[in-house]
Amino acid sequence: MFVCQSAMISSNHQMLEFLLLTETKPCDCVSLNEACCPGWNYFQQLRILGCGGGLAVIHGENLKCSLYPLESFASFESLGL
Repeated sequence: MFVCQSAMISSNHQMLEFLLLTETKPCDCVSLNEACCPGWNYFQQLRILGCGGGLAVIHGENLKCSLYPLESFASFESLGL
């Protein structure tokens, strides 16, 4: 998650607004909490069946994001923002 923190810290110069991550796992919530610098939030969608998978979107808190309900699929994860 060091890469996430480095990208967010340098974002003041590069205008980073979203960081999209794949292959997040249920135990990664602690890592996502640690990866988010002050001023950043995240949404996560875990894979319901099987191993691996999962999505996370890290975004600047200045962006007013909320989850938009989407249909669930067994073959992939999705997040609507």
